[in-house]
Amino acid sequence: MLKALQTAIDQVDSDGAAAIAAEQARAEAAEAAIQSDVDQNEVDSDAADAANAAAIAAEESRALAAEAALQTAIDQVDSDGAAAIAAEQARAEAAEAAIQSDVDQNEVDSDAADAANAAAIAAEESRALVAEAALQTAIDQVDSDGAAAIAAEQARAEAAEAAIQADVDQNETDSDAADATLQMALDAEVIRATGAETANANTIQDHISADGDRMP
Repeated sequence: MLKALQTAIDQVDSDGAAAIAAEQARAEAAEAAIQSDVDQNEVDSDAADAANAAAIAAEESRALAAEAALQTAIDQVDSDGAAAIAAEQARAEAAEAAIQSDVDQNEVDSDAADAANAAAIAAEESRALVAEAALQTAIDQVDSDGAAAIAAEQARAEAAEAAIQADVDQNETDSDAADATLQMALDAEVIRATGAETANANTIQDHISADGDRMP
């Protein structure tokens, strides 16, 4: 009788150890998948930041070229034209400063979101390690009822991992929306600035033509 009981206890211990090993392997695979997703989010965010920086650099280069052309025109007009050009130049510089400030804020927000994701992953990894250690200790002390406890812990861990994945997905959605809004604002400013510079150039040309007509 005692031998049969010992045999049953040994089987329970063997089965429990196998279940723990399987659960640890599954949990580690899930955590690796989540970390991979977070790493890809960071790569995507860095790529978006680089694209924004390139767009700003291109716009600054275009604006500098436009301002140089405008300066050439200013050298050919009278004092009234010079005052109008100075006002337009100040307006363009203020608009460009506002765009740069918006881009800088978007970069700060993106970096903060990345840091929050990294902190959430680190906290979840720490929690999972503690939970797995506690689970192992409990399994060493229980009999066949331990299988039910393992199933419950597995369900809880899967639910926690699903919640983390949902949070990561929402962060991705928020980051994509912020990048799209920034790009729309940049495109609108380029169109507006180009239109304003064209109108100013036409006005300057009209002054030049009028001055030419007044010459004897």
